[in-house]
Amino acid sequence: MGVRHLHTYICNQVPNGVSNVDLALEAEKYRKKYGSNPILVLDVLTMQSLMYTNSHEVCLSGRYNLCNERAHRMFSKLKSLNYKLICFIDGPPQLDKMKTCLDRRNDSYDKAIKVLDLIDSGTDLTQPITGIQVPNLLPYFSNFIQIAMEYGEMHASTLSECDLEIADFANSVGAMAIISNDTDFLIYEGDWRFWSANHLNLETFCTIEFNRHSLRTHLKLNSNQMCLFATLGGNDILKYNDVVNFHRRIGSNRDKFLRIADVIRSLNSYPPRLRIQDLKRLSHSVFGPGDREYGIHLIQQSMKSYSYLNMPRQHEDPLIDALSKNAQKFNFVIVANRPYIIQLFFFDYRDKYFTPFYDLVLPLIKRQMGILLCRFSGDRSRTFYCKTSHETPYRQQKLRCDFPNCDVPPLQELLFTPFGKSSQLDDLRIQLVCWQISPKLNINILKSLKNEAILTALNLFYLVEKKQITKDEADCLLLAVNCPSNMVNQLKYEDMKAINGRDARVAFLFTRMYDFIRNCISAVGLREFCSLVTFDGLYFHHLRKNWRSNPGYIDDLLKQYEDWRIYLTVFD
Repeated sequence: MGVRHLHTYICNQVPNGVSNVDLALEAEKYRKKYGSNPILVLDVLTMQSLMYTNSHEVCLSGRYNLCNERAHRMFSKLKSLNYKLICFIDGPPQLDKMKTCLDRRNDSYDKAIKVLDLIDSGTDLTQPITGIQVPNLLPYFSNFIQIAMEYGEMHASTLSECDLEIADFANSVGAMAIISNDTDFLIYEGDWRFWSANHLNLETFCTIEFNRHSLRTHLKLNSNQMCLFATLGGNDILKYNDVVNFHRRIGSNRDKFLRIADVIRSLNSYPPRLRIQDLKRLSHSVFGPGDREYGIHLIQQSMKSYSYLNMPRQHEDPLIDALSKNAQKFNFVIVANRPYIIQLFFFDYRDKYFTPFYDLVLPLIKRQMGILLCRFSGDRSRTFYCKTSHETPYRQQKLRCDFPNCDVPPLQELLFTPFGKSSQLDDLRIQLVCWQISPKLNINILKSLKNEAILTALNLFYLVEKKQITKDEADCLLLAVNCPSNMVNQLKYEDMKAINGRDARVAFLFTRMYDFIRNCISAVGLREFCSLVTFDGLYFHHLRKNWRSNPGYIDDLLKQYEDWRIYLTVFD
């Protein structure tokens, strides 16, 4: 994220580019100086990877119970240091960044396939995985957001790019620092400091600070020139492949940033308002004598992406604005009519034993659309990007609604009325959840479940009914969601060096489907039913391994979870 190679450059070549930071000491110094608690703005996505410790954990589909504990400890510690936490998450991609996002999703699929091939080969997963980049634990992010909301104020960046909204917000509230890994924060102007998420030690709560002033001094550039520096360095708009030949022409890879700064200082005008002669010169230098107008457009677009000027601050529609501020991302996407990427997570389209993922989630999405848009006039189709086969990349699809056969109240009432305030409304909401999942479900089945069981029970029911998993696999998944605390510490990664390929795919699918079942519940405003996922992937593979040698191994373990096993009604 941000300007390619700039992280390495500021760490290794910029004098005083980085320094060590102790968050406890910094908070104490701030309170002594200003007499108030410092504001810390968190780029939440960049901090998620701190919650899992190794690639083996990801290959097991995560140990959510342990990740939850780590997340609670981290946020609790930051609060105990008297920081006021402001959390930001990405909204749907901005249109000018859609191609970049789709390229990343296609790349992520290719990486996941390599990992699945590694698992199928029986590779020892306790050894470092070399030559393959293991994708992030995507499904855990919903859990991480939910925990973050317990400790801080949550914002979704639905108006502009997340990093721009973070920087602008930090300026507006006088934040002490931003924690992120995005090197675009070296470009933005502001009085806040930039601390590394990657280097945050969760034992000592020390990290490193990136010094923007030292970078500018080293480059001999002022703050206004940094937007052009980032543009010529290569970012999400002007891709690295677009500028790499330009870099080679102006100098070696080691000194390219100094040479870029030389080019900027040689211009006859100052960014971001460059004269047309300078824009033509830059376009020719970067793109050659080809489509000069296209090159000028990209350069201007990239520089503009770093500007706080003319940033929208809120949505004109009050309902859309409310959805954007309540971390209701999918509801926002549908109501605001924003394109959405249906992202895969370790799904193998070569495997014919599973329904193609797009076909699996399509009915749920169309019914959610039907609930959210049934009172809307005009075009009620929505744009999605999805991958439908192993060979094809992510492509645009237009989906149309499936409408419920009952009256849906206005969305303000449906989505924002607290659960328990109206029994009639609550019954309708539960009825709509059942309608989205399956005609075999009814309100009495869901009412018989405790709140903490509903999300998992619905997920298992859907996968069993769709013939994606067997009853025995569902039983092991259920037990893995309820891993006993004494078992958590007894389990050893060394006992699960190699894992079964089918089991791995089942676990990946199960954890990914949580988000789509959660969206069904959020579409009717029942967020109380969206409990934290506590799945333990190591325990799941342990259970499956033992089940193969002794199928009766899990019978006694299941007795206390009989009420969760609503998937058994599929076989009635």
